[in-house]
Amino acid sequence: MPAITDLQSLAHDAQIELFTLTGYNAQSRSESFRFCNHIGVTLGGIEYLPVACSIDGIQWTGEGSLPRPKLVVADTQKILSGIVYLYDGIEGSRLRVHRTLKRYLDGQEAADASAEPILAESFVVSQCTQEVPGVAMEFELCAPIDFIEESVPARPASASCPWIYRQGECGYSGAARFTIDNKRTLNPKLDQCAKSVTSCALRFGRNSILPFGGFPGIGRRG
Repeated sequence: MPAITDLQSLAHDAQIELFTLTGYNAQSRSESFRFCNHIGVTLGGIEYLPVACSIDGIQWTGEGSLPRPKLVVADTQKILSGIVYLYDGIEGSRLRVHRTLKRYLDGQEAADASAEPILAESFVVSQCTQEVPGVAMEFELCAPIDFIEESVPARPASASCPWIYRQGECGYSGAARFTIDNKRTLNPKLDQCAKSVTSCALRFGRNSILPFGGFPGIGRRG
């Protein structure tokens, strides 16, 4: 397990990785654990708990197997292990990784919670691969399609979302409507999803866990 050391200070225009863990409490699916490897981070009024952590292996190529990143989180305060033991494991929980810049955080001169993220990916916690009690925990992550591959038809990794708009996995039923060009409209006939992360965020909110079914990293890294 890689060593987890001190929390990082916020250097000028540093890239900040924000983590949001959800889905571990079956009785309250909206319950979340938000954390990051920096002190004093708030974005869009949402505060992220300072916890020494690191993530490696977020690499999308569009060929071969999908990535299985490793997340290492310090557990000196036993917050994460408390969640793990209280809910009998967090396998199947979803982890959202949101990478942005220091300049967009609350309190900064250019604060902007709606700024386009450098990276926005969602993974599923596959398994806990290592634990040093009271020190740190390591988890293997996987793409959502990898985790549920036994129950859904195989499909290629694509940057475009495959879900049918306003049905099933999409889950959107809001009143706000947008055109295929992501422009707001009042005309139901023009209400179409562009199948992109931007389109999804317009409807659910940029700080929400998005049900986006595609793999946007492929387009940026392929």
